[in-house]
Amino acid sequence: MKNITNTSYHELDKKNNNSRIWLEGEPLTRAGFEPGGFYSMALNIDTLEATMTFVADSPEARKLWREKKLRKVSGRKMVGWVKPIIDVCNADITQVFGPYGRFRAQAFSNGVITFSVHHEEFARVEREETFKANYKKGVITKGDAFLGFGISASGIKDGFAKTGIKTKQVWAVEMESRYLDIACKNSPETYRDAHLFAGKVEEIEPQLLDKVDAFSFSMPCTNHSLAGRTKKELSSAEEADEVTALFGVRAIINATNPAIIFSENVPQAKESSSYRILIKELERRGYVCQEMILDKTHSGSLERRQRYWFVAYSKGLALGDITVDTTAPIHTSFGDIMESEEEFTGLWHDVEKLKKRERKNIAEGRNFRMNFLTAESTEIKTLPRNITKHQISTPVIPNHDKSMYRLPTITEHADIKRIPRHLVAHASATVAHEGMGQSIVYFHAVGLAYATAKKASAALLGQHMLNLG
Repeated sequence: MKNITNTSYHELDKKNNNSRIWLEGEPLTRAGFEPGGFYSMALNIDTLEATMTFVADSPEARKLWREKKLRKVSGRKMVGWVKPIIDVCNADITQVFGPYGRFRAQAFSNGVITFSVHHEEFARVEREETFKANYKKGVITKGDAFLGFGISASGIKDGFAKTGIKTKQVWAVEMESRYLDIACKNSPETYRDAHLFAGKVEEIEPQLLDKVDAFSFSMPCTNHSLAGRTKKELSSAEEADEVTALFGVRAIINATNPAIIFSENVPQAKESSSYRILIKELERRGYVCQEMILDKTHSGSLERRQRYWFVAYSKGLALGDITVDTTAPIHTSFGDIMESEEEFTGLWHDVEKLKKRERKNIAEGRNFRMNFLTAESTEIKTLPRNITKHQISTPVIPNHDKSMYRLPTITEHADIKRIPRHLVAHASATVAHEGMGQSIVYFHAVGLAYATAKKASAALLGQHMLNLG
């Protein structure tokens, strides 16, 4: 076949319930399609292509046209020239292009035009059909980026499990190999057969990633938070080096073609340029995106952490609105999970150091104060990733006369966020707090995945009354 002289992408129109393909102007001229000439059409249902071959005007060509074995190249008078047009809309075209919404046209220099399914439309239908087939079997495939200890990944897995759907971990990406070690030690069955990537998402080779039904990621949040931007003197998150993660996430989505995507970040990320661009690109690629801010009413946790979440699903799944239910707390106060002074075997610290820094902050007009966590506390300020640095505003537990204080233990921290304790085993206190501090309140992930799975079950399985597990 001769050289391609023109490639163009188009919406696939509908007319009288049939699909319509068309092309006009320069692409046809380049392929030698002259107004008044004729063309033959061949359809290939296996490759989903329609091929048009130009036939010059002649008595024989006119005879074949009258017998409806050829089609005529139409024309429209323009200023100084006649624009060639081909336009086909019938049941045969519908059979080839019916499920798809866009097509690609390519003109060749030897008088041939090919029409094929748009590559992004092919990807959309493929991911939807794969997801539907796997969902009906009861097992969907999943990949995660920015895995951390696997806390968010586990929450999403548990959310699907509440509707009876299992998830198979196919791959996971995490920059810190020590985090991957902890995830594998704590959830060996989950990651045993998964392909693990230790590196930045930007440097992962897309061809090494298998396709999955669901993808979850949490781009770096420090640069989006008010405290993080202030500390790094950033006017926006996009000034930070980590902004390139956006390109890595897009490459992963393009390569693995998930039908459902979950993402989490700090509330400020919702209005960032990074997430606005990503949402627009997902919508362009055929996803329906729903954004939300989840808080302690959705997590049932003592920690009052708010988080921005979005779920994106391929539009052909038609899941409708996804709403996360509120959930009742299982602990009424910190006293329900607090270790007593007699039980605690860790280090106590002189509270005077915190008081001195508090007095300095007050004198300098800074609004950082000590934050004592007591048995009566019913709402707890967010426990950060750097809790072991003893920052003044970090929640700490005083002793009986408030002369000493201690940090929350690993199990207290986990219970505050309702993170299953086994997910933070095999880690030092510093690393465990770091992993949980930059992770999620567990039931945000559970709740969103469960809400999504309920919609999928209703749409695909017809289960309107689900077993709540």
